[in-house]
Amino acid sequence: MELLFITSVFMLFTLLQVVLGFGAALFSLLVLSFFIDIKELIIFALLINLVTNTLMLHLDWRHFQFKKWLSMLAYSLPFSIVGVYLIDVIPSDILVKIFAVFLLFVAIYSFKETQSSPLQRNFLLTISGFAQGLFSIGGPFTVAAVKNDFANKSEFRMVITAYFFTLNVIRFIQLFFIQKSFGFDRVTALWWLPIPIILVIWLGNKIHARISERHFKKSISILLLISALALLFKFS
Repeated sequence: MELLFITSVFMLFTLLQVVLGFGAALFSLLVLSFFIDIKELIIFALLINLVTNTLMLHLDWRHFQFKKWLSMLAYSLPFSIVGVYLIDVIPSDILVKIFAVFLLFVAIYSFKETQSSPLQRNFLLTISGFAQGLFSIGGPFTVAAVKNDFANKSEFRMVITAYFFTLNVIRFIQLFFIQKSFGFDRVTALWWLPIPIILVIWLGNKIHARISERHFKKSISILLLISALALLFKFS
């Protein structure tokens, strides 16, 4: 029953991620951490994100922008690697409190229509990498940094998907083959995950196509604000 509950929550918020580009890990961890140790959820979040990213890569591949993808990784990847190493070192509750405060400021900032300055963008991407490496919650910081950098919502979703796919592959290698934080039996026990995720991606892609560009950006800002308040409430 516990596995069914965890899977159902992750599938619900994976649908949100398919539509908007992020949100699965953040909201799933917020809900499930009331019942389950957050460190136990890290591996589940990683595997679901990795499968989702892999399956989503084909949706809008023609919109992929290599230079934008590379410029994002240049600032976030080193900090993601550090974040993964810290999983085994620092208590997660302390770190999430810090990120909750960061996220609140990012949420308020995201309502501004003006584009981030290069310094602000790069700072947010470093925080994104750190948060992604630790808890798979780098999405809000990434979105706040680059949401105005793209020509349309499909280009935005494609580059964000490729970006997190890259970070999650490296996190997987670190956790399972370098740090050996988790046993590989965790992966084989969840062999069936692609099946429900495929259905969720199909449904989310239908919804994504119906959202207007203006409502898409506004939805992201609202989602960021809810994320910040939820984190502050959960870990206060």
